[in-house]
Amino acid sequence: HCLHPDYLNEIYFIGFARPALGAVPPLVEFQSHWCALLASNRLSLPDREEIERQIARYTAALEGQFPSSLLSRLPTFT
Repeated sequence: HCLHPDYLNEIYFIGFARPALGAVPPLVEFQSHWCALLASNRLSLPDREEIERQIARYTAALEGQFPSSLLSRLPTFT
């Protein structure tokens, strides 16, 4: 949830994803470390097609877990 497929390694969104369980600050710290590794090329992302497949799987999982009234309020990449 830190990257958009159209802007990989160009812009990072840190602190926008909220955990279902637990506190926000540890998640934000993890996101910042992960994005720093990406920005320094110490970690690489899968190719765009794989990222889009993962997004599709995640979206399908959400559709199976939540009612449509709630899904209409969740952001997606499509």
